[in-house]
Amino acid sequence: MCPPGTTYHYSNAGYVLLGILLSHVSGMPFAEAVTTRVLGPAGMADSGYPAFDEVHPDVATGYLPPLAPGLPWRTNIYSVHPVGGGDGGAVVTAADVDRFLRAVQQGGVWRGVSPADLLTPRVRAGGRWSVGYGVEVRDDGVFGKDGGDPGVFSVSLRRPEDGTTLVVLANVDEEAVPGLPDLTRAFVGAVLGR
Repeated sequence: MCPPGTTYHYSNAGYVLLGILLSHVSGMPFAEAVTTRVLGPAGMADSGYPAFDEVHPDVATGYLPPLAPGLPWRTNIYSVHPVGGGDGGAVVTAADVDRFLRAVQQGGVWRGVSPADLLTPRVRAGGRWSVGYGVEVRDDGVFGKDGGDPGVFSVSLRRPEDGTTLVVLANVDEEAVPGLPDLTRAFVGAVLGR
């Protein structure tokens, strides 16, 4: 245990609890609350929380690598929650993620919450990164979030001074494809600097 505000460790369980709290406080199921209070205000019309067993022609299937050489790749349907929650599971488009990052920077997501509230580094997360409220903030001001679940991986970053946004969405997890982590880091470095 560390005193509050002195260290950061990501916790899926913490985000699950946050999702339950959001549902309780809003009086709405989690997905409805996020759609109403985040996705809608940010203009993210093509994003949401469909059930993973629903077929949507514009939603990629997540894949898991073979369990052993010679075995087939598998879908991730049995590796994630049936419907997303506080710890993940949203289905998004790159254009919608760009809209969200712009809204965070411009203060267009939540009433009474300023960009400074969201983007001020609160706790050092390691290396060049700190954690703000809802996003991670690099020492040079670049902000965003990365994450993944079995069969999915994403990186979304924005440089405020010129509006350059980088969004990487993959339907495999980061370690499933040899070289993908290195390729992603190189891509981030080329677009936004290291």
